[in-house]
Amino acid sequence: MICTLCKPADSARFRKIELRNFPRASHYEAVIPAGNRQYWVSTQKGIGCFYLEDGIVRNAVFYESRNGLRERNFNSGAVLRLSDGQLIFGGSSGLTSLFPGQVKPDPYEPAAVLTGFRLFNRPVLAGTTTADGFQLEKSLSSLEELVLTHLDNVISIEFSALHFSCPEQNYFAWKLDGFDPDWNYGDASQRLAHYTNLPAGNYTFLVKAANSDGIWNQEPARLKIRVLPPWWRSSAKNKKQIGFKGSRNVGKLMQLF
Repeated sequence: MICTLCKPADSARFRKIELRNFPRASHYEAVIPAGNRQYWVSTQKGIGCFYLEDGIVRNAVFYESRNGLRERNFNSGAVLRLSDGQLIFGGSSGLTSLFPGQVKPDPYEPAAVLTGFRLFNRPVLAGTTTADGFQLEKSLSSLEELVLTHLDNVISIEFSALHFSCPEQNYFAWKLDGFDPDWNYGDASQRLAHYTNLPAGNYTFLVKAANSDGIWNQEPARLKIRVLPPWWRSSAKNKKQIGFKGSRNVGKLMQLF
């Protein structure tokens, strides 16, 4: 979601910020500072908070009915900060009040794990061989390196997080180092990274996880990926390996070299 803030001292200056942990297609109804660079936001799906440091959003957290919030539909502009720091939000069912300092985030940093591999959108189980000869020797979490040929040009990597208090509210960031310029972000409904037609070369897939309160584990799960070039672009040294790893008709032909 995109939120627009303006500096009180200069109402002509606006800044757009992205709140990745907030639900999509949610309308902002009110935004109020709570002190210490913290902001609280009400929407038509719940309320959330985030820290804004030098224009960078930190620890964005969203609360809704499954977190114990009774109100869901908040009213536009209906927010008040009292002298004791208490925030009051108005909604269709009444008032919701909270003390920001008493809302403590879950400090647990969930570890990300690699849980599955798909080739041409079909799951490939560890220790099995596909109909066209691709073999996944071990699970991705135990595999030292995933070696692909140029024929394996539609792949998907599945992942999850070892945190089960609100697993549907975990968040993920993933990146194929050597291919993706930046991190990709998604919620628990997007635990799958897709890649097609990767050029020959060496890559490292990285994925890290955050809990429902936006606390990230900065140590990602890793998987080395090597894409072998087609035989007509290979050196004689690599042709034998292409034939062994490919296990395709073209790969079998390479074994003759």
